[in-house]
Amino acid sequence: MDKEEILLKNYAILSKNVAKNKSALQSAITQLMEVNPESGLEVWEQTIRENESAIREDAVDDEFEYDSVGYFLVTELENDLLKMESFGQVAEKFADNDFLMDVLFAKSPVDEYSGAEYVLSYLIKNDHLDTAEKMLSALYSNERFAFHSSLWEQIIDSFQYGDTYCPSFSGDDDAGPSDEVKVFCMSWIEKIGDEEQRAAAMVYMMKLF
Repeated sequence: MDKEEILLKNYAILSKNVAKNKSALQSAITQLMEVNPESGLEVWEQTIRENESAIREDAVDDEFEYDSVGYFLVTELENDLLKMESFGQVAEKFADNDFLMDVLFAKSPVDEYSGAEYVLSYLIKNDHLDTAEKMLSALYSNERFAFHSSLWEQIIDSFQYGDTYCPSFSGDDDAGPSDEVKVFCMSWIEKIGDEEQRAAAMVYMMKLF
């Protein structure tokens, strides 16, 4: 039995009606992310592309209409997929995807605990700074995103976990971030427009010194 093949076959059927099959699709995509992260990321992107207009329509002010297609494809799946240990294998590919960065972070409402901090912390602490910059640029361009200090608090707190992806697993790297990483973080914190958000983020940044 090829689990990935079976999941993909049934995903193809279920994805024709996302609104009706959200629970089964959520299970299919998260299982694919465990079995083959590349495949899991591809089907998530494919579903977003096929339902991009619905995602735009379901965005109400600073959040998605609850239980809508947009809420499911962005808020729910971000919270599920970005926090999976296996997502570390595709974190760089994800953040380097201009389409996903635009739809998920630049144009959609972003939940305070979306999982973006998991990806960003992993990329920054492993010196993938150019890729992290693409993701930060998308978030900062989103006028509805209001959680800059919370984002940086979580990114910085996650540095203590070494080379592992998910902060539920402790790593052995006690050296701390490099000077290059500190300068990178500081430069992005200084770009935060809101004075209080910037001040709070800078306080969290001081944990690295």
